[in-house]
Formats: sequence, structure tokens, C-alpha cells
Amino acid sequence: MTPKKPQNARDNKQLAYSLFVERGMKQSDVCDILEVAPPQMSKWVKDGNWKELQEAQFASVQIIKASNLQLIYNIQKAIQSENRVAAPKEVDMLLKLASANEKLDKKADLGHYTGIGAEFCQYLKNLPDKEPWQEEAYEAMLNFVSEKAKELSYRH
Repeated sequence: MTPKKPQNARDNKQLAYSLFVERGMKQSDVCDILEVAPPQMSKWVKDGNWKELQEAQFASVQIIKASNLQLIYNIQKAIQSENRVAAPKEVDMLLKLASANEKLDKKADLGHYTGIGAEFCQYLKNLPDKEPWQEEAYEAMLNFVSEKAKELSYRH
């Protein structure tokens, strides 16, 4: 009877993808948070072309958000210049554009958690005198970010 692979291996790959591609984290930070071996992470990045996807993801999100904001501005400017109330179609469009940008912003939530967590962990690693509380704080931060990553990834 062959032993089963840990169920979380696939989950780790999906979380690693989310953190690296969708959130723009560095490979080393993803490895620390998910406790994935750097060679494994490198293999996932290389085999899946994750670097290219990461670059495209962030360029696209910023372009979409900027485009949505420009459309909102143009609609509002037209309404003001004509000194009138917004038509139902315009209201609908404004709400949809604002909602789209809000959803894009929510995707950044995990990036904030993981970015701050990774910076704090790096800070702890670089302190000159190692104290017992530093290791505990480091582990606690990694656990927190890992749990937050799982929580936020299940929402999408």
C-alpha cells in the first residue's frame, strides 16, 4: 500500500500561485509563509510561467483600475457640464465601474497582509541579538499570514 501524498501539497501550490502571481510576492517570501522548499517553488514558477503571469497580472490590474476611474470621471464630468441628473444607464455604469474597482482592491488585501508579514519576519531575522521571543514572534507571524492567505483565497 503506497502512502498518500499530503492533501495540502496541491493547496500549497494553489496558495503559492495566488501569493506569487496574484499578489506579487517574492518567491522567498512565499516559501517562508507556506514552508515550501525553494527548489519546489522555483519549479512551479518555471513550469507554469508564473513570472510572466505575475507581470501581466499587475500591469493589467493597474490599467483596468485606471481605465475605470477615467470612465467614472468622464461620466461625472458630462453630467456636471450639462447641469443635469444622471440617467439610469449612467448610474448603473458608475455603480458597475466602482464595484469593479472595489473588487480589484479587495484582491490586494492579501498582498498587504503578506507584504507586512514578510517585512516583519525579515526584520526579526536581521536583529543582531537573537532572543527567544524573536523566534516565537517570527513563527506567530508566519502562522498568521498563512491562515490569512487560506482565508482570503477561499473567498475568491
